[in-house]
Amino acid sequence: MRTYITALRASWLAIAVIAGIAGCGGSPDDSGGGVMHLGRKKHPAPKAVATTGEMPLTAMVSAVSMAKSGANVALKFSLLQKPEVGQPLDVDVALVPNAEVDRLSVDFQPGDGLELLNDSAGTRFEKPAEAKPIHVRLRLLPKRDGIFAMGATVATQTGDGTSTRTFSIPVIAGEGLPELAAKPAGSKGL
Repeated sequence: MRTYITALRASWLAIAVIAGIAGCGGSPDDSGGGVMHLGRKKHPAPKAVATTGEMPLTAMVSAVSMAKSGANVALKFSLLQKPEVGQPLDVDVALVPNAEVDRLSVDFQPGDGLELLNDSAGTRFEKPAEAKPIHVRLRLLPKRDGIFAMGATVATQTGDGTSTRTFSIPVIAGEGLPELAAKPAGSKGL
């Protein structure tokens, strides 16, 4: 059992490191063109077609999901700056329907150590175009050093019924897990 837990922790750490490295960088476009900025203010509905200022899908990382098949949507993300403790972090999230969908909704749940600074209410889309990304901009606040997960539950409704899939967006803030970095290279265990 200990080996399984150690392997699981190592897998999450590897995913988080890869996602953190690949997802950092870029420059956000504050014009809001086609990007839905979630928050307390009313914003226009996002365009289903990527426009300038949004990250291209090829520059984004696929979010982690335990479901391997049967999904009507893919979720990609990009961290728009390096995650720092106590500093707001913008995340560009792209929902990509890969089938004909009548309705799509997404709800975001910050994990322990993260705070969602904008409201995810109202992220519902009617008849999204197949294979056309819908961009949503999140603003997170890492509260301490560590490796955290931002959850996203995506529900799609088709003529065949409703399907739900949960994704995880890893965020490494500050030093990550300092106790791991402090261990000598030859030490065992996590």
